[in-house]
Amino acid sequence: MIDIPIPLNEEIIIYITDLKYGKHKNIFVEAAYENILFEFSVFSSNHYSSADNQFSFKILNEDKQLETLDFNLIAKFDITKSGYLKCLSAVQEFMNRKEGSVKNLYYLI
Repeated sequence: MIDIPIPLNEEIIIYITDLKYGKHKNIFVEAAYENILFEFSVFSSNHYSSADNQFSFKILNEDKQLETLDFNLIAKFDITKSGYLKCLSAVQEFMNRKEGSVKNLYYLI
């Protein structure tokens, strides 16, 4: 069995550290859970979104370039048959990491 550094099938709080386009109509998402960095992909066939289509990881700045988020996400992951992480769901948590403020509100994108 593959050693996965994050809990599966339960909600965890993550933040995105990097976004970059892949070669197969995908976006590589690098994220952090506690002090653990991990990666997963989202694909154009699902609008670069979580499996439930509630959150799109295709976040563009004013220059149409991929941009990381300044808020945390509440996300749930599972493993695909081929052993890769799959983002089942993602919900924005209203916490601005730059300002350090927490509003304790959750918002479905």
